[in-house]
Amino acid sequence: MNLPNANDKNRKQKETLKYCKEPGCGKEYLGHPVTKYCETHRLLKNRVRKKVIYKDIGIDNIIFKHTFTQSTDIVMSCKICNRDYAVTIIPKQQIYPKYCKEHRNEYKREQYKK
Repeated sequence: MNLPNANDKNRKQKETLKYCKEPGCGKEYLGHPVTKYCETHRLLKNRVRKKVIYKDIGIDNIIFKHTFTQSTDIVMSCKICNRDYAVTIIPKQQIYPKYCKEHRNEYKREQYKK
C-alpha cells in the first residue's frame, strides 16, 4: 500500500494567468486552475444577478373559484378547437387548464394555428 507523502499536503497548485468569466469584465488575474472570477467578482454582491421573468399564470390556465368540498368532474371546452374535455375539480385548488390535452403544450398550439 502506498502512503501519501507528507509534502503532498503542503504543495500549492501553480497560479496561472486567467481571464474573469463575468460578462463584460474580462480582467486578467493570477489564479488557480479552478477559479473563474477575478478578486472583485468572487464576492457574490459584485456579480450580475439574472432576473427571472415570471409568466402570467392566467395566460394558459383558467382561474376557477369554487366552494366544492369533494373532487368532482366538470366538462369544459377548449379555447382553440371547441372540443369538450374533462377536468377534475379539487378542493382548495383554483387553477385549471384552459385547453384540451391536444393543445396544452405551447408548441402544439403554435402548430395548430398554421
